[in-house]
Amino acid sequence: MSKAITELEKNILGALMGGANYIEEVFDDITPDIFPSFNGKLISEAIIKLYNADKAVDVLTLFKQLQSMGKPYSAITPVEVSNISQDIFGIGNLQVWVKILQQDYARLQYQVLGEKMLNIGRNQEIDIVEERENIESLLVDLDSKIFNVKEESMLDTLAQMKLDNDELLLSDKSIRGVNTGIQKLNDLTSGWKEGQLIILGAASGGGKSALSTSFAISSALVNAPTHFITIEMTRKEVLLRAASNMSGVKHEFLDRNGVDNEQRQMYFNALDRINEAPLFVDDSTIKNLTDLKFKIKKRIRTHGTRLVVVDYIQIVNNTNNKTNREQQVNEISRVLKEVAREFKISVIGLTQMNREHDGKNEPFNHMIRESSGLEHNADIILFLYDPEEEPHNVLKVSKNRGGEKDKFIALHWEKQTFKFIEQ
Repeated sequence: MSKAITELEKNILGALMGGANYIEEVFDDITPDIFPSFNGKLISEAIIKLYNADKAVDVLTLFKQLQSMGKPYSAITPVEVSNISQDIFGIGNLQVWVKILQQDYARLQYQVLGEKMLNIGRNQEIDIVEERENIESLLVDLDSKIFNVKEESMLDTLAQMKLDNDELLLSDKSIRGVNTGIQKLNDLTSGWKEGQLIILGAASGGGKSALSTSFAISSALVNAPTHFITIEMTRKEVLLRAASNMSGVKHEFLDRNGVDNEQRQMYFNALDRINEAPLFVDDSTIKNLTDLKFKIKKRIRTHGTRLVVVDYIQIVNNTNNKTNREQQVNEISRVLKEVAREFKISVIGLTQMNREHDGKNEPFNHMIRESSGLEHNADIILFLYDPEEEPHNVLKVSKNRGGEKDKFIALHWEKQTFKFIEQ
């Protein structure tokens, strides 16, 4: 095996130094094994380690990482690393290049496997039945290693279902999924379950951000890592709402320093609980759908996210300008559903309503703005509204795949503490 890096490897490694978004683009397809040169394998492994540690990938950090990994990694010179970084201009072809490298590696591995099969066919003393099982095992390993194919068998699925059931019986949990914080909603849905896309709709100013914050708090407080992505509020605003919700201290008192010592201590205690809980609030700019997907997947890998909240869907940009806005929003919901299924998490997407819904009248699925794809992709659809004839808000379970739907839950809205209390 040659140590010298090929031009194709140089292009790929240079592109990977163009930013975390480019690594994420091919993360599932990149392994050190597919690089044909010795140094290519070493450098790619160092880049992956930096990415997984949430560190920047540049000439300095990459060289330091190689040095920290000892021999043979530390033998790579600063000049070699610097030469790679000069090819960052080629990032547009990254997926194509990785596919070429991946296929070249696959061909080589299949050649090795083919030679082994020929030897088996020529050797009369080999037990064909036994070797057939070995060959099948090698093929499965190759698919997993090269093409990231990890097919779960029926037996594996059934075994996992039994384990999940045993875990539920042995625990003090009454639901299978993540706690919603609302007992009647838990009873109807069994909590937020893996693979689910949940849509929460309300009129503008109707309390959907506050309710989603409550959902996030309830999840994090039962130690389910929760990723709250806010495109409208700052992180400080979200945390202020969360602390006010948990402590019962009115937010307006906090804003103007109108709290006494007891209330201040309650507020500080709430901040401490939030700090200890696995709640991650992300208020950074979401450039487009690819950026949103990247942020979600990265947090899943680094913190084992179980619940993602996106506030809100319609504000996310889709780079496909050739389609209308409804098609773009449908694509966003489809991607969120795919992420939920792929990583076995729950995703709550907040959505706006169209003009048919004024916040008072009973909402229906067709009233979701750009609704067709959202309605189809969602496993659960919830609507929050404030009917004139009722003294409280209502949370309507409009869709509930596999459960009861068109159910209504009365909630009292404490505006000063951003808290919904079940009636």
